[in-house]
Formats: sequence, C-alpha cells, structure tokens
Amino acid sequence: MDKTIHYCWFGGNPLSETAVRSLASWEKFAPGFEVKQWNEDNFDFASCSWSRGAYAAGLWAFVSDYARFKVLYEYGGIYMDIGSELIRDISPLMETIPFTAIEESSLTATTGLIVAVEPHDPVIRACVERYESMEFSCDPDFLDKITVNEVFTAELQKIGFERVNKEQHFGGWLALDSKAFNPVYGFGGYHIKRETYSIHRSSGSWVEPKYRIKRKVVRKCSPFIGRRLSQILGRILMELSDGGLVVGTKRIFGVVREKIARGERS
Repeated sequence: MDKTIHYCWFGGNPLSETAVRSLASWEKFAPGFEVKQWNEDNFDFASCSWSRGAYAAGLWAFVSDYARFKVLYEYGGIYMDIGSELIRDISPLMETIPFTAIEESSLTATTGLIVAVEPHDPVIRACVERYESMEFSCDPDFLDKITVNEVFTAELQKIGFERVNKEQHFGGWLALDSKAFNPVYGFGGYHIKRETYSIHRSSGSWVEPKYRIKRKVVRKCSPFIGRRLSQILGRILMELSDGGLVVGTKRIFGVVREKIARGERS
C-alpha cells in the first residue's frame, strides 16, 4: 500500500488549530508516511457534477465526500478527516489492509475516522461511481440522507458489514469498533482505552455556519437520544439560528407540511 495519508481542505481558509494539531499527531504516530493535502489547486472537482455543485454552494465538506474516494481509488493509502488526532502508532494496522472504523452514534463505517486501501479497491470504486451518478442538492433533507458515511456503509454491507459496534472481518475487510478511532461518550468527552488509536475532533471550520450548528448537535446528542432525533433537533436549531424566530419557525413548518404531503413520518 502507498504510504500516504490523504486529507482534503477545500475553500482556501487557513488551517484550524484542530487541523494543525492533527497534522502534528500524524507526523508522530504514522512514521514513514507522507501527508498530502487535496484542494481545488490539485484536485479536479469540476469533473464530477456532485463536487462541482457542492463547490459552487461553498459546502466544502461535501466536495471532500467525493474527492476522498476518487483519490483513494487512484492512489491507495490512508484517508482521515483533518479532525482525527492520532494518539498511538498505527503501524501495526498496516498488516490488515483494507480496514476502516465504526462510528458509535450512527453504527456506520466512517472514512473520516480512517480508511486504508490499495489502489483500485472495488468498494472504493463503487463509492466513486455512486457520487458520479448523483446531482448535488443543498436541501438539508437530501444532505441528511446522502451522507458519506451512508454511501460507504451501503457498499460495505453488500460484502458482509453489519451495523453493530464490534470488530468485524468481512469480504477481506476489517472494521474496527468505535473504541479504536471513535471513543466518545457524553457531551464531547473521550473514553480512551488501550486499543484506542485516535480521537476525532470535528471543528467544522470549513462547513457553512448554519450547517455547523446542526453537525454539532448531531455529534453531541446522538449518544443520548439517537441519530435521527438529533438530526431533527439540529435542523430546528439550525433554522432558528439562521432565520430568527419568525422566519425560522416558518421554515420549520414548511418542512413539516412538505413531509406530510409526501407521506413521510418526520
């Protein structure tokens, strides 16, 4: 496997403190790896309708949803979100390629925590093709359903992945349980074990501010009330924060009316 850790940073903003700390941890706990940043200067985001639309909307995180798979398919190596801070040498894991890690709150296989593959991996290819077949939409309901975690997990389920928080071997892959790369508990705390390789600090610095509110609510509340209720609460707080009490309330009722008309429960 190519000894490169890939990460994405679109939008041209300075790296956050979280990002700088993560990069320092990669240098320390991933010895011998090159770290490569992908951005609008070296990645052709305009070649895919999804990433082109996300970039035009200024939603940089959604550009990276496609970019990570495209880069991994072509080059192989490791991908991590810039919020993944390593606290332990990951060299022993290099004997178990391909592998990824499970997020506790959603029970999804999560590339943002870590994914390591050889070039031209068929699962990664399927994810690339999925994004290349979709048009991007800024509609929050659409973005709730078409998440990078769900796209990746759906492809892994086809070869035996189960949405349970346990170490799994399937179809040649290894999925590590949440204590390895996502040891969260409570409101932002970390339950670090001897098996823990990293903690995930999501700064959300490249996400549009109103979406940042929702992401924060989902991340912190999911362990207590579940992901779906957290998404609903996050959407309500997002709309109220962005539009104020009057406009935000109108937007919320508009969403409810639309869902009732479509026969959806929530």
